[in-house]
Amino acid sequence: MVSFRAIGESGIDRRAFVSLLGTTTGALALSRSSDAVTTTDSASGDGLESLSFYSTASQVSAAYGPLTDEEHVVAWASENAYVTSTDDGTDDADVVSYEDARIPLITQDGTVMGIGSAGFLSDERGGFTVGNEEFVLNAWEQLLGPEGTVLWDESHEQYWDLSRHDTFRRYADDNGYELRALEEFATDGTTLQFYSTASQVAPGGDVLTEAHLTADDDLEVLAWAEPTATNGDRTGSDAVEYGDAERIPLLTRDDRVVGIGAPLVEDDSDHEENRAFVRGVWDAVIDGGTVYWDESHDQYYDTDRFETFIADAEGDGYTVTAADDLRAVLEGASDGADETTAPDADAVVITTPATAFTDAELAALESFVADGGAVLLHDQSDYGGHNETGALNEIAARLDLGFRFNADQVADDTSGWDEHVFTTAAVDETYVPNESGSVGLADADGLVITTPQSTFDESELAALESFVADGGALFLFDQSDFGGNDRTGILNEIAERLDLAFRFNGGQVEDEVRNAGPVYEPVATEFSPAFDYFDGRDGIGIEFDRHGEYYGRITRVFDGDTVEVEFDTEYGHREIVRNVGVDTAETPPTAASPREWVGIPDDATVHLHDWGERAAAFALERLAPDGAAVDEGDLEGRHVKITFDEAEPIRGNYGRLLGYLHYDPDDFTADFDAGSFAVNYNRRIVADGYARVYSSGFAAHDEFAALEENALAAGRGVWSASDVDARTAIRNEPVEDLFVPSARSIRSARGRTGGRVRDERVAVSAAASAEQHLEGDGVAYDGDVPLVGVDERRRVALVGGLLIDERYEADEGFGADTSGYGNFPFLTNLLDCLSETDGDVILAGGQGQFNAAGSLSLEDCKYYRRYLEGVDERLRQINDLERTLPDESEPPRAVLLSAPAHELAVGDCLALREYRNAGGAVVLLGSAAADADHTRHLNRLAAQLGTDLRFNTDRVVDPDRNLADDPAVLETAAFNHSFPLFDAYEPSDRTDDADEAPGNSGHARGHRGNGPGNSGQTPGHGGSPPGNSGHTPGHHGGGK
Repeated sequence: MVSFRAIGESGIDRRAFVSLLGTTTGALALSRSSDAVTTTDSASGDGLESLSFYSTASQVSAAYGPLTDEEHVVAWASENAYVTSTDDGTDDADVVSYEDARIPLITQDGTVMGIGSAGFLSDERGGFTVGNEEFVLNAWEQLLGPEGTVLWDESHEQYWDLSRHDTFRRYADDNGYELRALEEFATDGTTLQFYSTASQVAPGGDVLTEAHLTADDDLEVLAWAEPTATNGDRTGSDAVEYGDAERIPLLTRDDRVVGIGAPLVEDDSDHEENRAFVRGVWDAVIDGGTVYWDESHDQYYDTDRFETFIADAEGDGYTVTAADDLRAVLEGASDGADETTAPDADAVVITTPATAFTDAELAALESFVADGGAVLLHDQSDYGGHNETGALNEIAARLDLGFRFNADQVADDTSGWDEHVFTTAAVDETYVPNESGSVGLADADGLVITTPQSTFDESELAALESFVADGGALFLFDQSDFGGNDRTGILNEIAERLDLAFRFNGGQVEDEVRNAGPVYEPVATEFSPAFDYFDGRDGIGIEFDRHGEYYGRITRVFDGDTVEVEFDTEYGHREIVRNVGVDTAETPPTAASPREWVGIPDDATVHLHDWGERAAAFALERLAPDGAAVDEGDLEGRHVKITFDEAEPIRGNYGRLLGYLHYDPDDFTADFDAGSFAVNYNRRIVADGYARVYSSGFAAHDEFAALEENALAAGRGVWSASDVDARTAIRNEPVEDLFVPSARSIRSARGRTGGRVRDERVAVSAAASAEQHLEGDGVAYDGDVPLVGVDERRRVALVGGLLIDERYEADEGFGADTSGYGNFPFLTNLLDCLSETDGDVILAGGQGQFNAAGSLSLEDCKYYRRYLEGVDERLRQINDLERTLPDESEPPRAVLLSAPAHELAVGDCLALREYRNAGGAVVLLGSAAADADHTRHLNRLAAQLGTDLRFNTDRVVDPDRNLADDPAVLETAAFNHSFPLFDAYEPSDRTDDADEAPGNSGHARGHRGNGPGNSGQTPGHGGSPPGNSGHTPGHHGGGK
């Protein structure tokens, strides 16, 4: 491919180092579980600053305690990291927690290095953006020299095999290191791998022994099982069992007829030595090149299951043809497929026949062999009732062979990943081609072992011991035991045998501050000066720039909104790209959430799953070659251009790129220089009704939201099931108590009250048991602490907690049921009380609220959105207040705005003031969890709206009345009932009476005759004080 290009540049140098770390917690901070935030690419000219570890374990001492010997630690996790136990993993008692010591992620003893993450260098999870590959190359230069051969163990059923490291493989090769797969550990000859295998026996039904071979010059066993193998009867067919001292034959030859106890070379087998050996057998017994593969006896193992082997054989000069009429082939008539005369056969392959051969067929076989033809008979074990041994033995008897097939299964639990999948080195080497392509430890300078699924036998451990003793470099890659992937014990057996100074720990290392996206991908930021592995060098990763344009091809489609792209760079660097601003429905088995989709019925999970699959098909149709499937890798997919949003981070919480995907509609492989790339895929999938808008802070949000509204109105695509008008009311009951998470009190900017808000302007206070903790120069309250302040004249209210944050829903994992609290009708009544307009409720989301602590975007409010739909209202998000708010077709009922990450622009403030002056309400949502600067931005906005109400610099907790045993999630029923906020919500009927100016709308308390102190409903006097309402936590079924 041509070199990488960015817009406005003739070229760009690959960076010496790309760091995911910003200042302190900035660039890698993780504050929520949503998908966009945190990582940025930044260059460093001096050397590596961090390494990333996907799903990583740590290391411990040889005594299985904390490893504190700095002589053996190469890199530590940050001080914020911790070790956690996982379900189905190592027992808690056996996990070293590292409560007081630094957590090692890379260790070394001599020429053996241990790395906690098996995905450290992988195409899918490799940390190329921080320089993992540079670190490893630096280490190889020190331990192997400037060039060499590194073997990648694939003989123990590893998931992280060499095929998952193509990018690093190219990079290593370019730097002088040849990476080759190690398929077998044996160093002294060929090994064969047998799967679901039967043995052979003597014609008389006895075990087949060396004595039989001595008595018959044409009879020989080409492969025996290892002495550790056993055999047994799985179907009650009276199998012949071999004793402990008796060798078990697996592959036997009698002149030109060969009996093989397993299919051995089917496509499901990736053992190249099997294919090389069987081709060697073919070369020895077949005189000619025409081979017919019998498919006339209902065989499961037909030619379609041996495509790789057949292709290799044909590459060596054989012609292999499926035979639908074996007798016709043997007698030289036709192959049975048509009436054409078939070439004379030189050999026939017969795999386990489900139907017996007729006498005429047996006679034809007999004549064929007598005339010099070769026959290769493949058996299989009788496990699962697959007992076709009788049909093969009828052939063996008719041909008077010196062996028969046994109705058994051979097992060996010492050399494979399961007892019925095993290897043997007891092989006749004369059948091994001189150039079999296999490699062994003797060929290697270094060896990589990623988390093995099967144990190392004694011979393999001895081979490892010799390899290291001779100066070989060994790299052991572990992984966390999350999800039951606990193979630490196998690696520790190797460490024990090599007497290393370290062992591998159970559990998983997590870091909520320093990470490469998710908490389970921590970064190491502290390196030992004892190891010279951290210089910067040319690497694989790309230093992405927000304003750049990047080209590549699609290599995988995960679903409708996520793809993998191979960028047009020297090493074909691949990244997962999450399409910014859009979200398609989940596909099974992932649960679908109807609450995320406007107007979609609560029980419409099947509908959403269907449209999730349709969205994936939409992506495949546009981005992948014909016939491609979801999650199929290494696609030669469409050429695309990737750009980034001006307001979004380059990467999301899971380390994925957040980008816009552009393609040329007329050219699948458009030239990167000349192609149009005119279609914005993100925009198209929303407009066509296959996706909803993902309401983060992206700059194009309001444009995309308009496209979604058009699709919704037309009932297009996934929206065909949407019916907002049919929504039924939920949680719309009279308000008897509220819960307020991370509460912050309200103060006044006026000095004459000492900064305290007057009682008549306070709608809700904390309970009497609450405590106020001041921070800085906050205003102290001796009595009731106000949590909701109302400025009716300015149509502004301040709420000191995120009453609608979905994190406090039981279905989202919160430890209490909050569905019985009145947060939703209370807030909706508040909006209605202040507003003179009838449009939708708007949530401001373009000022950095998304994913910021103590703030909300629409993605955090799906339960409240569903509530509003049930009372014939809508909750929508607007990001560009200056441009979009004035253009609303109907003035919104209210604008909700939580703590913004940056101060509102002048245009946004003016838009809010004009909207408010025209009758709209503005409600500001504060939180003690918000950053202090973000809260100051809210207070400045309050001032610009003309109200004296401000958020206090404090936090309010309640040790007695709280939810989930968390004093920061307080409960209160201290309401000022002079405000009309505590009934079930019913929308007000607006009038056009010119006399009803703001403050005199009929909602003002002074016109109801129930002013503060006179209603009988002031806090503490309403007959329902905190703890006595009958609705306190403990009576809801979810609180305490």
